[in-house]
This record gives sequence, structure tokens and C-alpha cells, in this order.
Amino acid sequence: MKKPLMIHMILMLALLWSLAGAALREADAAAVAHDAGGTYYIVQKGDTLWDISNMFLQSPFYWPEIWSVNSQIPLLNPHLIFPGQRLRLLDFSHAQAGLPQPQSPPRIAALRYFRYPLINRVGFIQKEPEASYGTIFKARGNKEMISMDDIVYVQQVPDMPLSVGERCTIFRTSVPIQDRKKETQIGIQHLITGTLEILQKTDTYMMARITQSFQAIKLGDQLMAYETRSPDVPLTEGIPGLAAKIITSEKRTFIMGEHDIAFIDKGADDGVQPGQEYQIFEVDRVIPPGASVHDEAEGIVVPIAVGKVVVLLTRPTTSTCLITQSNKSLQSGLDVYFSAGD
Repeated sequence: MKKPLMIHMILMLALLWSLAGAALREADAAAVAHDAGGTYYIVQKGDTLWDISNMFLQSPFYWPEIWSVNSQIPLLNPHLIFPGQRLRLLDFSHAQAGLPQPQSPPRIAALRYFRYPLINRVGFIQKEPEASYGTIFKARGNKEMISMDDIVYVQQVPDMPLSVGERCTIFRTSVPIQDRKKETQIGIQHLITGTLEILQKTDTYMMARITQSFQAIKLGDQLMAYETRSPDVPLTEGIPGLAAKIITSEKRTFIMGEHDIAFIDKGADDGVQPGQEYQIFEVDRVIPPGASVHDEAEGIVVPIAVGKVVVLLTRPTTSTCLITQSNKSLQSGLDVYFSAGD
């Protein structure tokens, strides 16, 4: 008697689960609207851009794309969206049409890959500024908030000729970042803001269309060669004995955490490669009973793992990493190294 009853209960639970899923799908469908301007989603209670991206683009990592195509809506903080807001959905197939697709290397069964769809928007730090192909000096309609599909005018660098139809990456640089302890220059941060395509050339300027907007594009942003990066990063072990430190986050915030981009002060010259995984450590100083709290020589230094990173991009003396795990709020200056057996 127990076995038929158990089977009956399992079937009833499966039916209820199916009905609940159907109800959720109907609710999602009811929140989608279509008009001549495209497809829109009406924000529901409890929604986040992360969830909406996962629902419609099959990956939560595309949430910045949804944020960028809704620049006309006052989404000043992407973490604060409200029920009733009407969000334009990114037509991902259209957005990718015509873009050169990254040629992934032949996969080997033994390799593990870390997939990061936003790899093309990742910036970097290097000693010297990247060679500039030109500067955006005006947007059609005198727009200050430049976004996807806008027409812009570019002042070309004479010795960097560009052709009609050529695609470029848009970037801007920061003031040089200094290592205050060593009194040396670490490098210049390059922030990737989008991509454009050259539409027309004259003797004095070029006209271009913004094809991707990763964040606010501004007058004065510069162009560099377009680089195709594969979103599939082969994972590999970190370098034993490598001792690095977090320089800063890409957003230059004091506090950083999981899913944030951070820079470390070791790069390709030190053997760092994309796909290497490292742990983040903070140091706890333990003072034995009876010892002076002012005498550092008597203290015991205990490293405590507080997070993990995977390397996405390298330059000669620095690397760009994604924080894949954080047990607490992280700050610049924390140690990064490989822990065997992790």
C-alpha cells in the first residue's frame, strides 16, 4: 500500500510543479509588450536586471547591455529598478549581427573553460597609453549622453588611417596610478566604453555609428584597434610562489566584491596568463599573551582566504581579473597568490 501511495504523491508534486512553472511563464509573457520601437518588459516586484538578463538572454552577465539600451530611462543605479518600469529588451541576435565572432580554439576534453560573455568590455592598466586612432569631438543632435546607434564625429590622428567600414574600440584613460609605498608609477587605466563603425570620411573628420555602448560614452573618448576576444577562457593553475596585490577595482571604488573587475600588479612578464585562478588573502596578526602589541616582530601573521579571482586579460606588468568569490568586502592592497590544493 505504501508504494502506490508514494508514487501517487510524487505524481501530484510533479503536476503542481508543472502548473506553477506554466503560471510563471504566463506571468512573464504578460509582462512583455511589443510595439514599433521594439520589445519591452514591464518590471515586476522582486525583479533585478540580473534576473531579467538571465530570463531573456540566457545569461545573467548581459545585464549591463539591458542597462545601456535603456539610457533614456532614469536608471541611475542598475541595482534599483521598480515595478512598472518599462525596459527595452536587447535584441541580442540583432546586436550581434555583423560582428566578427571570436574563433575559439579547438576544445580538448581535458580542459576546463570559464565563460565570460562580457569579455570585450574588460579594460586594463599598462605603463603607456594605448595608441589613439582618433577622438570623438561631437555627437549628432549635440547629445551629451552618447549610446548605441548614435552618430558621432571623430577627429582622426593623421598617422593612424582608418577605412570606411572599419570597427574600433572606444576608450578613455585615467590619470597615472601611483604606488605610494614604492613611489613609482603603476600605469594608466584604460576604460572600455563601447565600439563604433566608420561610416564616412572627409578631409577633416570621420562620421561613425556607435555599435555597442558598454557605459556612458563621452566627448573626448578615444579610438583604438578593435580586438576580438573569445568569451571562453581556458582555466589553468596559477603560478606557485607568485605574490601579487590588488591595485584597484575597474570602477575605482574603495570596496569591491563578487562579480567586480579588479586589477593586480603582476602580468605577462611575470608569467600570468588568462584563465589562471588565484585566491585573495587578508592578513590577521595574532599577538601571543604577554607580548607587546606594538612589537610587530612578536606577532604571528596568519593569512586568511577571503576570495578568489580568475585572470581575464594580461598586460606586461598588470592583469585584469574577475572576482569570482568574496567572503567579505574587499579592498585595494589585499594579497593575491596561488594556494596549492585549493
